[in-house]
Amino acid sequence: MTVHLVGSGIASLAAAVFLIRDAGIAPGDIEIYEQSDNLDGAMEFSGNAAQGYCLPATRVLEREYRCGLDLMARFPSVSDAQETIEEDTLEFNASFPYRDKARLIDKDGRVFSAPRFGVSLADRFNVLKLLWTSESALDGKAIDSYFTPEFYQSEFFLAWSTLMGPLRQHSAVEFRRYFLRFLHVVPVIDTMADVWRMRLNQREWLAAPIRKRLTEKGVHFNPGTVVKDMTFRAAGRDVFTDSIRLSTGETAVPMTEKDAVLVTLGSQVANMRKGTTTTAPTSPPSPADAWRLWTQIKENARTQLGREDFGDPTAFFKAGDPSSTWVTFTITLRDRLFFERLTALSGSGPRRQGLVTLIDSPWLITLAPLPHPHFLGQPDNVEACWGFSLCHDRYGNPDRPGDFVKKPVTACSGQEILEEIIGQLGFQSDAARIMSSDCIPVLLPHANSVWLRRSRKDRPNVVPDGAKNFAFIGQFCEMPEDTMFTMEYSIRSAAEAVGELFHAPTLRPPVYQGLWDCRAVWGVLKTFVF
Repeated sequence: MTVHLVGSGIASLAAAVFLIRDAGIAPGDIEIYEQSDNLDGAMEFSGNAAQGYCLPATRVLEREYRCGLDLMARFPSVSDAQETIEEDTLEFNASFPYRDKARLIDKDGRVFSAPRFGVSLADRFNVLKLLWTSESALDGKAIDSYFTPEFYQSEFFLAWSTLMGPLRQHSAVEFRRYFLRFLHVVPVIDTMADVWRMRLNQREWLAAPIRKRLTEKGVHFNPGTVVKDMTFRAAGRDVFTDSIRLSTGETAVPMTEKDAVLVTLGSQVANMRKGTTTTAPTSPPSPADAWRLWTQIKENARTQLGREDFGDPTAFFKAGDPSSTWVTFTITLRDRLFFERLTALSGSGPRRQGLVTLIDSPWLITLAPLPHPHFLGQPDNVEACWGFSLCHDRYGNPDRPGDFVKKPVTACSGQEILEEIIGQLGFQSDAARIMSSDCIPVLLPHANSVWLRRSRKDRPNVVPDGAKNFAFIGQFCEMPEDTMFTMEYSIRSAAEAVGELFHAPTLRPPVYQGLWDCRAVWGVLKTFVF
């Protein structure tokens, strides 16, 4: 028996853990394939203190990451081997909780805040209307079908969108799910008090320790290996995959009914392009290659099984779509002046400061000072700050040139992004010292693809009806109630796949739903009603 895992991101890492722990699969019978030479998936980082760090993406956590915390409880912390990653994470966030005092800042350096987060009475009713609308009625609809234009200028939507990712033209279904899934976060969206983070970056804190343990146990990792095809056959109501084709072999790998394949269908960091301090990221290629396997799976399911329920990648991956594009950047600071000025402006120390969004920036820049150290071996005198742009301004206009750098953010080098940040913050008097920092930009053409307006059939179930030896995991499978764009979603999908395919006792706690949490409901009522 062999279990094949397509993709080496956190979904496959979690699946391998659950396969060994809960399904009794021998580690040597697990093969993990990754098309790139990087095995970290969306959790990668590169660079160093001398050349500049580069974090393409980062992660937030919170107390209801039920499957994620279970996974973290199985591995020792890299900072203290006597504690688990879960215990260390809880301890770190208890010691250094977020206490934002300046979540949103306007062009004059003033904190943007309003009673009831600036949400009008009409839009408070619209929220209730959305929550009580069934998902079937929201199918294919956008968020801006349900709110007044003023809602998108409110403190709530500006803070929510720059924490969670939605734009007004994105999926109403996902917006509703997010509201229910993170209802306990809504009353503290301005302080981020119920939002957690990792002590270190996601690769060194979580992905690398898991991969190291799996490798030691005998799990096989196959970098530079593309799974090009996956064929199917039906046996009555049962459906099987009967072969996969690898880029490293001339013939297809046959699959018996005892073998299994778990496929990560897509990646939000696909077609990622890195720039440098002095050069902008290059234009990304067509998304077709990155989703060729999913496209092939959909076609094979149609022709070989007569099935149309294996999803539709074209709903999520479109070339040059500004609604799915992010630019992220990592600033490596060898002079503390930038942090000191940001702390003075925001009123929060770097270990307490969450996100700071510059709402009048044409790029809608958001900064996230990173705790020190955030990288193993990070020198005491080197700080780091991560940030991103949704590539739209607060009014929904895409690809606007900056106020100080007359280009869209997608065309900027790290130096130009830093110049725009300095101008937006009013730090020009110290520009020379701040500009000595390294700033590495990353263009992510599909970062927000999970938010794109879709119908329910565009994502396949984790285990399609009748499937006996294959499943879909990661961000592009369908799990009712839970919300994509989270590490929790990928880990839960792995737990669902292993539990259902192998009839394993994998922990699959219910997805948190805020309407059943009295404290969360009361918090929202106090915020918006009383």
